[in-house]
Amino acid sequence: AAKARFAEDPNNKGEVTVTASLTEDMLISESSDREEPVKVPYSDLTNHFITKHYYMIRTKEKMVYAFKKGSFTVGKEDDFIPFIQQIIDKNKRKGN
Repeated sequence: AAKARFAEDPNNKGEVTVTASLTEDMLISESSDREEPVKVPYSDLTNHFITKHYYMIRTKEKMVYAFKKGSFTVGKEDDFIPFIQQIIDKNKRKGN
């Protein structure tokens, strides 16, 4: 989808800025190539995994959100995965 958006924008230099925020009840992803933010309720989070450079969160719709290690600007990065795991465990108990 992003590749198609790049192709449609003649002024695009191949750069997209993405920010993600965690609120009390959802993940909000904002991107310089979208007009509206994507809002993902915590109840949609199903799994997480970690790579060498990223923390990854998967949703019910099999969408994956990547958070680059070392790029957190607010909060403690060490608290991120325990927080996400707590949400995923809660969803599993509820049967989500």
